[in-house]
Amino acid sequence: ATATIVAPHAQEIALLWFLFVMQGTFEGIINIAGQKLVLEIWQEKASSPLFLLHFGFGIGSFIVPQIANPFLAIPKPTAAANFTSNVTTLHPISTTAAPVTEYIRESRIEWAYLIVALITMSLSLVFYFYQFCGKGMRNTQVGKTQKDKDEDHTNIRRIIDPATCAGGKRLFGIQVLGLLFLFFFVTTGGERVYGKFIRSFAIDYYNIDGDRASLLNSSFWISFAIGRFAGFVAAKWIPIRIILLIETTGAMTSAILLNIFADDSTLALWILTQPMAFFIAPCFPSGVGWGDFHIHLSGLGITFLLLGGALGGVCYMWIIGYFYEAYGPLSFFYVMLSYGIPLCTLAFIMHFSTWGKGHRFKDEEKKEEVVEVSGIQLKFYSKSDQEKSM
Repeated sequence: ATATIVAPHAQEIALLWFLFVMQGTFEGIINIAGQKLVLEIWQEKASSPLFLLHFGFGIGSFIVPQIANPFLAIPKPTAAANFTSNVTTLHPISTTAAPVTEYIRESRIEWAYLIVALITMSLSLVFYFYQFCGKGMRNTQVGKTQKDKDEDHTNIRRIIDPATCAGGKRLFGIQVLGLLFLFFFVTTGGERVYGKFIRSFAIDYYNIDGDRASLLNSSFWISFAIGRFAGFVAAKWIPIRIILLIETTGAMTSAILLNIFADDSTLALWILTQPMAFFIAPCFPSGVGWGDFHIHLSGLGITFLLLGGALGGVCYMWIIGYFYEAYGPLSFFYVMLSYGIPLCTLAFIMHFSTWGKGHRFKDEEKKEEVVEVSGIQLKFYSKSDQEKSM
């Protein structure tokens, strides 16, 4: 929120860089903490709340531009646009400066930034309340024994060991985390490309005016939010493993259809943008839910996945920027195809490579049953010893 307030007033590019880095860092921390909180609270039933958490991102992406729109500058229409002439007149080259653009209304975008920042700050008050006023709900340790201190040294190694997340199965932990890293690399990259380039593509390739292109972009984010809400509902009845296959297959199919029909039809672009957004949207929370289904995703584990997503976002944005400039706007469709096919392929590899290996919650239930049975046996034997002594 602080970076958002200061950003429109930054006069130097170095300060703006610092604010962007600061904002991105803390947004990443919020992302990690929010998902970890959901996983810890809902455990095996965390899939639906995960979709609801990420549903907020889609809603925000749609609402914030609407907040900013009334504060944007409105330029005056130029007089040259009001008439046409068939007479060609040659004028001498002038060294005078170009006319300054006049505005009906000056930009007041700093107020939009302030409103969004205040909303963000108000949401943070809830977490401050539970952090400082909810201490009585938590169990605190007065002191640590020497044994606890010795265990702290080994905890550092355990935190970075994949076997810790996979119940002692190191190779399985490496396999799941590696596949998830690649999955988040691809899914975040494709999401960034479509969300950020669809407006530019519509203007550059189809010569659509800015207002219609903005409407197309807004429709993408509306379908995006609907897709995540649909995931929230579906996860109550459909296993997360099946949901992942459905949405990745849908994203690949949408990318293929875009390449076939939307290269010469604006109507096809409008229609196919909606299923593309709908199927792209739930891939991110589904990946987290799928990972937590098989292994225990710690904070460091979620950080590793988000690192893959951040790297994918950077790489895909660089790829689309290079091909867009070198080969033209139509390369946008080809990049989306290079997103859809690997995404679907990875989802099926993830599904079949973990087939028949169960999930961590069943394993934990078995461990709890063994502990309970052992406790009953110990109580039985101790009672028998007392009876014998009597």
